[in-house]
Amino acid sequence: MDHNKKLQLEGHSQGVRSAYTSQEVELLRELYKSAYQYLDLSEEAAAESKVKELEKIVEEQRKQIGTLNSRLEEAERTADRVTALEEAFFRDMGRAAGSNLTPVEKEKKEQG
Repeated sequence: MDHNKKLQLEGHSQGVRSAYTSQEVELLRELYKSAYQYLDLSEEAAAESKVKELEKIVEEQRKQIGTLNSRLEEAERTADRVTALEEAFFRDMGRAAGSNLTPVEKEKKEQG
């Protein structure tokens, strides 16, 4: 809605703007009819609007938390797989290195 028309409907002084803003009653009546559905002078309406806004924010944050939790779970599963692969790799490397030792190297390793 045009800002000046809004001020006019609210009963504010138009000052010099009144010369540039239509004073036609039928036009103002139509504007008022279209805005009427949004008018509520009770504090409950203002509080309800704020509650709805906060509920929307909470729902968006819940979705974001769910997404982040899913990503964290996937990262933890990936870390577990990497750890298992590393353990298997180093275990196999140790066996391979141990099997390549000569009897003298094995004896030194056991004594040392």
